[in-house]
Amino acid sequence: MAPALQPHLIAAYAFLARTDDLADQGPVHERLPRWRDWADQVASGLDSGHAQDPVLRAFLHTVSVRQLPHHWVHTYLKATDEELHFTGHATEADFQRYVDNLALPALMLMEDLQHEGGGDAVFRSRCRSFAEGLQRLDFLADLTEDLGGGRLYLPQDQAGPDGLTGPARLHRAEFPAVAAGPAGAGRASAVPCRARRCLHHPPHRRIRPPQTPRRPAPRAADRQGRLIVSGHGRTSTFKDSRSFIAR
Repeated sequence: MAPALQPHLIAAYAFLARTDDLADQGPVHERLPRWRDWADQVASGLDSGHAQDPVLRAFLHTVSVRQLPHHWVHTYLKATDEELHFTGHATEADFQRYVDNLALPALMLMEDLQHEGGGDAVFRSRCRSFAEGLQRLDFLADLTEDLGGGRLYLPQDQAGPDGLTGPARLHRAEFPAVAAGPAGAGRASAVPCRARRCLHHPPHRRIRPPQTPRRPAPRAADRQGRLIVSGHGRTSTFKDSRSFIAR
C-alpha cells in the first residue's frame, strides 16, 4: 500500500480490533451493554463526523478522507451484533452469508482505502474470494482451540448427519468436517492464494492488497488438523490477522 495510505490502514485496523475486542471479550451479559454503546457511538459518528473516542475519531477521519462507503461499516456492525449470539453455521449457505455480512465488510474497510470512494464491482468480487479463503483458513487454524471450547465453526452440514453432540466426540474426529481438516486446509489456502494473484495482477493496473496470508498459515492449519485426527490436538498458536476477520 502506498505510504500516504498507511496511516489510514492503521486507523481502520485499530477500529476493527477495538470492535472485535468489545464484541468478543468476556461473558455475553457483560459484552452486550458495552457493545451496544460502541455501536451507537459509531453510528452517531458516521452521521456527524465527530467522536470523543480517539480510535473512532481517527477512523472517522479516514472514512471522510478516503470516502469509504458507509454501508460497509453498517453491515459489519449489524453482523457483529448478531455474532454475539452465534452458535455455529448450520449449512454452507449460512457460512456464505457470514462471509458476505462480516468477513467481506471487514476486509473492504481496508482494501477500499486504495480507491477513493470505493473500488469497482470487479475489485469487490476479487476481495470477496479473498475474504472467503481467509475465513476458511482462520477457522481451520483455530480448530483445536475452538474444539477445546466446544465450538465448531465449520458448517455443520459437513459435520455428520446427526449434528454436534459435544467436544468429546469432536476430539475423536467422528465428523467428516473435522477429520478432513488436513485436506480442507489445502483447499482453503488455495482460495486466498488465487485471489491474491488476481489482486496483484488485475487486467489493467497493479493493485496490491494491504496484507496477505503468511505462507506458514496453510501448514499450521494442516498440522492442527492432523493433531486433532490423531487425538493429540492442542491450542493453536497460529492466529490469522485480526484485521481481516473478527469473530
